[in-house]
Amino acid sequence: MSAAGTPTPSPSGASAPDADRAALRRTLATEHAVVYGTAAAGAVLASTGDADNAALATALRDAARARRDTLQDLLATRGETPPGPLAAYRLPVPPVAGPSALALLVRLQEEACAAWRDLLRSVTDPGVRGTAGQAMAATATAAAVLRIRAGTPPAAAVPAVPGT
Repeated sequence: MSAAGTPTPSPSGASAPDADRAALRRTLATEHAVVYGTAAAGAVLASTGDADNAALATALRDAARARRDTLQDLLATRGETPPGPLAAYRLPVPPVAGPSALALLVRLQEEACAAWRDLLRSVTDPGVRGTAGQAMAATATAAAVLRIRAGTPPAAAVPAVPGT
């Protein structure tokens, strides 16, 4: 806020609270897609008898649900009705077998990490920034673990320091 009590414009021209809500909505949309995609990948992994990776997919889905719920709460506390999920999503990797299901999980965690990184860069609220940093770290770690399980080299999903 400015000294006069009016919202301070963000670099995009929107007030900081409006920009924060928009960034939260974008991240929520990503998490809705991650919940959908991890459920699809988990179903494929379970059907192939890959119990360990199916259990990991379930844990990742549950983590995405928790992050989604946090985002919904953050939007609700800002007086906004959180947008719901779409009926279906076009998955970036069709999970037709175990390897493609793992590849989908990697991609989803990388996309979630990037969304949380963007939120961290966009918001002004210190609490939301802390939540975004924790989510970014968790999704980057999950992507690295999944790459190892898939037999591909772990790679940085995002730059180590936001803004680099």
